[in-house]
Amino acid sequence: MKAFTYLVCTKCGWVHFALSRAECEAEIARYNAWHAAQPDEVRAHCSGPSSMALYDRCELCRGSYKNFRPAMNDEVPHGSTIGPLLYEDT
Repeated sequence: MKAFTYLVCTKCGWVHFALSRAECEAEIARYNAWHAAQPDEVRAHCSGPSSMALYDRCELCRGSYKNFRPAMNDEVPHGSTIGPLLYEDT
């Protein structure tokens, strides 16, 4: 199991986990294949196909991945859903 690098947005404090470009691209491909295979009734409840644009910004304030720093242990909200972020240093 991969140990995640957690990152904090310096604009709003939201925590994300870092993914490499290859990991983001693989996630996008898996989701888009699933999305394309769904009937119209299911797709109507989805936001649409995924893209790299969803991985290169803060989920909360939409700040650039360049505004992130490594998280301290006490900043990671254990038990919460934490979204992915493209981080070129991973």
